[in-house]
Amino acid sequence: MTQRQRSLKNPARTSGERYKILADSLMGNGGRSKNSLRSLRGLRLTANFSSSGQDGMKIRAAVNADRDAIWNIFHEVIAASETYPINPDISRNDALAYWFQSGAHAYVAEQHLRSGGKQERQIVGSYTVHPNQAGGGAHVANAAFIVAKGARGGGIGRGLGEHCLNEARRLGFQAMQFNFVISTNEAAVKLWQDLGMKIVGTLPGAFHHPAKGYVDVYVMYRSLLP
Repeated sequence: MTQRQRSLKNPARTSGERYKILADSLMGNGGRSKNSLRSLRGLRLTANFSSSGQDGMKIRAAVNADRDAIWNIFHEVIAASETYPINPDISRNDALAYWFQSGAHAYVAEQHLRSGGKQERQIVGSYTVHPNQAGGGAHVANAAFIVAKGARGGGIGRGLGEHCLNEARRLGFQAMQFNFVISTNEAAVKLWQDLGMKIVGTLPGAFHHPAKGYVDVYVMYRSLLP
């Protein structure tokens, strides 16, 4: 039995359970790309996203020094209150406690951007992946995605999604489940479907959209087995 297989049998820590509401809701921001989407073939992507056609993009493991950038994107994403049932006034500490909770694996997407007349590598997105449930449900992964507003539409969400599925499989998870994909986030729904996720359940009127009223929420799922 591998170390990962042993860890999947252990119950989630209290901190992870406390912030699980964020995992259930942070589904789909990475799907705002307007580029054409293609399905995974065997989940054999590398960590350097330039191999999939996004020149200058790199996805790597997040470190403590990335916390400020992750928090800034996180706060920006939820401020509109249109796609995530999260209090827009959530504190930095609570948000980062979820993102870096025990048992989670967090990653960031870096890209060359022009700032002050110079080219700099900046974090433009992030995801975190962890067990969807404790105990007997720990072999199924759950993930959350955020993409900076100014970087959307360039395939970053798609790259994060592909990388996440690849990493979840490498980490020993047997499936991926998204618990709270808001139906009006149509770009996200299409992205996840193109990456092999299927709608396995609908929660009628489960999200109160500030402009569209009560809208449906999807539960999405795909196997990661060969």
